[in-house]
Amino acid sequence: LKYVLYQFDRKKLKNLIWYSHNGEYDWRYMVRIFKEFSPEFEIVPSERAQGTLYQLEIRQDGKRVTRFRDSMAIYPRKLKEFAAAFSPDIPKGEIDWEKERFDPHNPVHLEYARNDVRCLVAAVQNYDAFIYEYFGVHVSATSSGTAYQGWRRTISKDYAHWRLTSCQEEYMRETYVGGMVQLNAEYLKSYPNVTSYDINSSYPASMRKGVPIGKPHRTLRFEPGSVGYYQINVRCRDDFILPVIAHNSPKGLSFPTGQFSTFATSIEIEYALSLGYDIEILDGYVFGDGLGFIFDAYVDKCEALRARFKGQPTEFVIKQMQNSLYGRFGMKPEGREIKVDFEGDGPEDFQTVFDTTTGETIPYLYYRDVERSTEYMLPHWASWITAQSRILLDKGARAVGVENVLYRDTDSLYVKEGTPVENLDVGQIYGQFKIEGHFDEMRVHAPKFYSTVKDGVISGKCKGIPKRELTPEIWEKFHAGELISVGYHQSNSFLTAMKNGVFGTERTRHQTQVQNIYSHE
Repeated sequence: LKYVLYQFDRKKLKNLIWYSHNGEYDWRYMVRIFKEFSPEFEIVPSERAQGTLYQLEIRQDGKRVTRFRDSMAIYPRKLKEFAAAFSPDIPKGEIDWEKERFDPHNPVHLEYARNDVRCLVAAVQNYDAFIYEYFGVHVSATSSGTAYQGWRRTISKDYAHWRLTSCQEEYMRETYVGGMVQLNAEYLKSYPNVTSYDINSSYPASMRKGVPIGKPHRTLRFEPGSVGYYQINVRCRDDFILPVIAHNSPKGLSFPTGQFSTFATSIEIEYALSLGYDIEILDGYVFGDGLGFIFDAYVDKCEALRARFKGQPTEFVIKQMQNSLYGRFGMKPEGREIKVDFEGDGPEDFQTVFDTTTGETIPYLYYRDVERSTEYMLPHWASWITAQSRILLDKGARAVGVENVLYRDTDSLYVKEGTPVENLDVGQIYGQFKIEGHFDEMRVHAPKFYSTVKDGVISGKCKGIPKRELTPEIWEKFHAGELISVGYHQSNSFLTAMKNGVFGTERTRHQTQVQNIYSHE
């Protein structure tokens, strides 16, 4: 660090980016060394989500000296996979760190570390070259930023879109919710011969359906056939299977029956009305210019590239470029600026950072709230795209009969044995369904938690517990409905390591309990 900060060519250093793959891990060791260079140099971390860093910028006298970035923010898979895809001539080394502890005096361990550096450098360079060749842009700090720049290259230079006013943004952000995760199965009942169907690129297919353009006008009535966003009162009969209108509450997101108030897009309202919902319009906004199909060229490019690189490691990159774009438009304006101060009580107007899980302060780390404002904050676009995707999934469920759907999650359906599928739109085109798998048996336990049996092997999904801990013995107990605790080691984040100086923690988790599922009573 002394060489880099004091002897390296400053002009070159300013434009250099130092990558770490899983920087949250590596930076924990490095940041404390910076203490001896304080206050001459300061560290300014950047978050992509609260508590998740993607960059450390080193400044002197308020000016950037250099930057450290996390390459997992652009390629969110293990270094072994990153190297296999973009540095096949320099594969990642193999040492069983469960049995060995790193020794800086062991030449084998040192060569392992040096090889990690070599394969990461090659992978980042080749990844950047790949992105530039096929999308005409260089890699940004995050995958969504890279996708956004790639999309901009596909639209006309004469094209302009309108930012909403802050009040309109806040209103329409209420309609921006995530995917459907719904159960329609008896707890712990075994269902034989279950088939899962998955939508081909659900969000890109929804992007092709257009997004609202122009400036909206206020309305107090529903305008059928127009593109709008509304505040509504909803009545859904209690025996409705797999409801379609979302409701956000302090507990979280649900798709309830009964009576409630919420916000929804016009396409969701019209769709729900066709299914028998009773909806009262309170107020809303309507886009008189209708829809603009400004993502078609970008999605067409991604679909063609995925077909070209089908089955190759680089297909993941194309999938990431198409799937990480829409969420950027839903980015919230509320953010925070973070600074590291080893000397005093933090910069003026900054507050102490707290660990949200324990309420304890994190030493040397300070923040202040900031209001972000960028040209891509268009929550009505993100809302419209996700609404289209939910409708696409629901139409698939109604095509096979909702009574036959055991479970659905974002872009997939799990259906009973003997389900009629002749009306399901099956194919390889974006937006069509494809068969994802067949299972001898399935049990649905909770949202994001189910177990399946195929050829005698039990597996499935259990959100919150690391995959490496889900052994055959654990899955057997889950499948039987046992409530068990799973212990595992978790590397602490950069922020947590700053707080207590501990780089790892032993944790215990158990699966979601059915009695705690507020939205699926």
